[in-house]
Amino acid sequence: MYDFRETTPLTGSDDNQRPAEAMLIDGQYIEDLIPGYSTLQVSGRELLSQSIEKQTIGKSDGEFIQYVRNPSREIVVGYRLAAADNLSFRQAFYKLNDILHGENHQVSFNDDPSKYWIATFSDIDDVPKGRNAITSSFTLFVPDGIAHSVATQTADNMPYKDVPVNLYLNSKTIADTYGSINSPTVTVEPFDSTTNMWHIVAAQGTGSPVGIYLWDYAHGKLLDTTDWSYSADVKGKGKIVQFGIEAGDKNPVVGTIGSEWSRISQTGWFDKPEYKTIAMYFDTNSSPLDVYIKLPKLETGKMPSMWSPNPADPEYYSDTITVHNGGTYPVEPVITATMHADNGLIAFIN
Repeated sequence: MYDFRETTPLTGSDDNQRPAEAMLIDGQYIEDLIPGYSTLQVSGRELLSQSIEKQTIGKSDGEFIQYVRNPSREIVVGYRLAAADNLSFRQAFYKLNDILHGENHQVSFNDDPSKYWIATFSDIDDVPKGRNAITSSFTLFVPDGIAHSVATQTADNMPYKDVPVNLYLNSKTIADTYGSINSPTVTVEPFDSTTNMWHIVAAQGTGSPVGIYLWDYAHGKLLDTTDWSYSADVKGKGKIVQFGIEAGDKNPVVGTIGSEWSRISQTGWFDKPEYKTIAMYFDTNSSPLDVYIKLPKLETGKMPSMWSPNPADPEYYSDTITVHNGGTYPVEPVITATMHADNGLIAFIN
């Protein structure tokens, strides 16, 4: 058993007089939770060797590096625990046990509050018997081996990258050619400086269905056998009949038209080649029609998601770049480039 000693003099600048390497676990110092507990020293946070996967190529000199990765690491925390009597000593250990157990604690240390580790309690050194004041140590397992930065920096100018892709191009400007059925009055009007909306008006008794369609719009965007979802913001007055791909099987329209904007959606599926026309139809037999529609989204799948621009739209990319820090050790960057051709092809290159 090593006799641990705290060698850094206390300066009096910290009201709690915590040791230099005091351990913060899930936002709290153990010293603040357990009277008589004190961190003595910490090891295992220093340089970490890298695991290198190599390959020999033919008769070439040397070797080719396939990849480099960080192994896991162990951090050993030496501590002192003292109590006035046997009962207080046992209760302190019960408390320490509760604090350390569980998975994936966020751990940092008083001498470097800018970094944290994702660690799990894995081992403990022997505790001297018959004493109420002991020194010992415990081990924390860090699976990724990385000291993470407390402050998130900024590197990603694609805020919608984790949202299902909108297959409707230019869904804010909606400058597409459309047709109408049963002669409603249709105009494209500005909602704001960047967003337009369809305004569809028809008198009561015009018939059913009444509305607009985009002929075979989803051709080449949706497969011949796939689930689809279509949604848009709608407000006004009207009874909706269909709001999605006209052909194939479909589920009932979800949502209600009212005086405030709400998201209306419909889902369906194909099991054979069809004309993939988007239809937004209404019934005027019992009431007039006066609706506004903006921010359409066409996507694959059975569940409509929040509106997002298409990757070919300028709105898909923000003016700022966000970098999510992966740790203090270098990793190979991955740069993704998006190319757009005049024929509508979108290609991603890593």
